[in-house]
Amino acid sequence: MSEPWQPGGPEPRRGGFISRQSFVKQAVRIVHADGSSDEEVAHVRGGTGFFDIEAPVREGDVVEVDGRELTVTHATLRDRGPRLMRHVQVTLEEAPGALPVASVEHLRRALAEVDSRLAELETLDGARARDALELVRQLHRRLDGG
Repeated sequence: MSEPWQPGGPEPRRGGFISRQSFVKQAVRIVHADGSSDEEVAHVRGGTGFFDIEAPVREGDVVEVDGRELTVTHATLRDRGPRLMRHVQVTLEEAPGALPVASVEHLRRALAEVDSRLAELETLDGARARDALELVRQLHRRLDGG
């Protein structure tokens, strides 16, 4: 179940659509194609999300919510009607087999942990540990663009 928005996270835009709703609000992170990210408050249920009209969410972005990474497959600007009801509605899908941009940082941390453990094992089982350690270091270099 979703964790509701709590003080200390990103604030809903004052007077915006999300701040005026009684439904559960969630702190989400939007990761853009260029690797930059924004924190917003939204309402996400199933495969649909609702954001304030000023939220920088676009098709192709990845929305991190409740430990999941969802791709925005469609974004609709709902800008007709009363100003206070204007919002962005998005369709979200889990990317099958794709590695979202946001996962690269998680992968780096995991590789760093494996790297340190393999360095400890190298003294116990030389050749195999050195080979595995070299593979991990190659992955580090590739992730860092080297």
